[in-house]
Amino acid sequence: MKKVLWMITSIIGLLIVLFCLVPTGKVSAAATTVASGTCGESVSWSLNSDGLLNISGSGEMADYTINDLPPWNEHSSTIKKAVIANGITSIGSSSFWKCSVLESISIPQSVTVIGRNAFYTCSSLKSVSLPKDLITLGDHAFTECAKLTSVSIPSGVKQLKESTFSSCTALVTVNLSEGLEQIGTTAFYNCSSLKRIDIPSTVYYIGTSAFNSCSNLEPVNLSEGLKQIGPNAFCNCTSLKSVTFPSTLREISNSAFYNCSSLEGELIIPEVLNIASYAFYNCFF
Repeated sequence: MKKVLWMITSIIGLLIVLFCLVPTGKVSAAATTVASGTCGESVSWSLNSDGLLNISGSGEMADYTINDLPPWNEHSSTIKKAVIANGITSIGSSSFWKCSVLESISIPQSVTVIGRNAFYTCSSLKSVSLPKDLITLGDHAFTECAKLTSVSIPSGVKQLKESTFSSCTALVTVNLSEGLEQIGTTAFYNCSSLKRIDIPSTVYYIGTSAFNSCSNLEPVNLSEGLKQIGPNAFCNCTSLKSVTFPSTLREISNSAFYNCSSLEGELIIPEVLNIASYAFYNCFF
């Protein structure tokens, strides 16, 4: 009797094991390659069905334009993640133009150049880590990356060019490194969530409308070494409460602080300083 019970128990146990091994739902298929090709002399790309774009090889990626976009652009509405392999030295111009569902990008330390319009209107991109040896950030590189919340500029970047981060409306934190020399035209225009900015001592020029319409910007720390604040540089920074000018400053251009209506306290002006027309128009300090 015991032997019979043992056999029945063993059979039931075996049946349970076999049942557990039988799939009870759909099995996810492995990602397949959707498209592939080359994008530089020694650089290739492939896009899979999960929306992952891989760029591999060595050297520079090819540059593209808005009239001659990269070959993967026809799939731009499906590209969710991009991984650039170590060994790639540049991200070509317009490489990710209007890849609106791109959420993450992995940039290797080997990259020293990010071309113009590289991530223009990547409106789902939430974060980016720029490589420490980066030298060049092209104009409009991250324009209208509306979900980008923070960015740190490496010390090798000497100039922020036109509209590099303009209309990044979720951008709260910007870290500028010593080594930066010029902040270009509309570099942070309409970054309406930006709360503070510390200008390094190596910066001598803040360009036209560089921080125009940064409406939540409160403290602006200008370091000794700054020589010129360009036209409309801080125009419509309506939350800006105070600013201290360094002794090295020689010019505040026209409308530089136009409509900074929250400015308060005493304004201390360096002795040798050219203040252009409307520099502080509609400021009620």
